[in-house]
Amino acid sequence: MTSLQTCRICKQSNYESSEPQIKYGVRHYAHLTCALTKWGEAFFDRLSVFQLQQLPFVTLQRFSLLDNVRARLKKIEEKKA
Repeated sequence: MTSLQTCRICKQSNYESSEPQIKYGVRHYAHLTCALTKWGEAFFDRLSVFQLQQLPFVTLQRFSLLDNVRARLKKIEEKKA
């Protein structure tokens, strides 16, 4: 069975890996660890506010990016107000 959600970086489908995939474009999926390894913090520029809020915090902590994502979300909220 072919999966519709294949990581664009490591080429594993969601059937082959237990790590959730993040949708970052039209028909573009990637594991968070793959995306952070390849693009670093610039990956967050590709995501919407909703997607940023849904990121797994354990992975963000592993990459020491949890505070950066919180700061980004805070900036976005301040712009809205």
